Amino acid sequence: MTIASTAHQINEEIRDREVRLIGADGAQLGVMSAREAQARADEAGLDLVKISPTAVPPVCKLMDYGKFKFEQSKREKEAKKNQHVVEVKEVRMSPGIDIGDFNTKLRNAQKFLGEGNRVKVTVRFRGREMAHTDIGRKLLLDFAAQCAELAVLDISGLYDNVDDCNSVLNGGFTDLIEPYYNNAGLHVLGMFATDFRITSSNDPINSMDDLKGLNIRTQENKYHMEFWRQLGANPTPLAFGELYIALQQHMMDAQENPWASYVGAKLCEVQNYMTFTNHIPFVSTYIMNNAKYQSLSDAQKQALNQFIYSVRKYQLEGTVEDDARMQKLCEDDYNLVCSEVPEDVKAAYPAATQAVVDLMKKDIDPTFVDNYLEAVKAVTGG
Repeated sequence: MTIASTAHQINEEIRDREVRLIGADGAQLGVMSAREAQARADEAGLDLVKISPTAVPPVCKLMDYGKFKFEQSKREKEAKKNQHVVEVKEVRMSPGIDIGDFNTKLRNAQKFLGEGNRVKVTVRFRGREMAHTDIGRKLLLDFAAQCAELAVLDISGLYDNVDDCNSVLNGGFTDLIEPYYNNAGLHVLGMFATDFRITSSNDPINSMDDLKGLNIRTQENKYHMEFWRQLGANPTPLAFGELYIALQQHMMDAQENPWASYVGAKLCEVQNYMTFTNHIPFVSTYIMNNAKYQSLSDAQKQALNQFIYSVRKYQLEGTVEDDARMQKLCEDDYNLVCSEVPEDVKAAYPAATQAVVDLMKKDIDPTFVDNYLEAVKAVTGG
């Protein structure tokens, strides 16, 4: 785990009413009083160190603080030796850019980021193009998504429930991903999963046999597609606006999305079955300009983080209620048949997941992927 500050409160200096404690091995030990956390540190012969003072509640970790400071000093000296001037590289696009040029500019941006520089991406509109600024926004979102190490959240089949995913996100993953956002001049305020992508289909999915050759609509995301391919399905990217007709006319057999997307697009009118595959968590990420964040006072940061905490609580509780309401609506009004994922399909997840991991390690830092998977394993035991 990366610790952002160079000055930390340790041991008896920590006087918060409660803290979230992380063990020396990175395991989540839960929320407890500072006194209990100190007792655990004393029992382990380690220091209690506050590593995220503005979190709600503050996050503390058990560690040998002297050893940590020594290793941090070594890293800083090494970093100074290899220090270079960070440049801001600009990548410009037009709303009508074709896929070939888009991919070329994407590779250039990834190269700049890999060299430690920052990248400014601009979409330039001319004349009547100003009437279609939504296209520019989508371009920027697509561009950012493909530049980020956040792709690890596209690894399917890792979690059985949302709580496990949030334990990973809140237990150190944000610290792992933060430097990559910092390179782009951004700060991560919070990340949390609200629910999962689930699978609706024209016919029931009772076993692996029902996935063979299944034409399932997915996002144009090679990691999503590889997972379904490994399960025997035929993943097919398709614009979401075209999905209703494709399902209605049986050009597609199935699709995967959270409840809100399924009901919002009225897919319940053309799909008869829902399988709780829960293969990918639906994660919300809140970010802001890093320079602006660093300019805030500790009190302002605390207030901002408290706001994000409230948003997280509101969305998590609201999503559970909304999902239950939407499921009941679809079962009562559209005769939707819902079922858990079949055991043999669930048993095939690990192999499919590993194929995605192997593919992903060719694209992004393998060590980062391994660190994320270790964090998942520490929480799920898988």
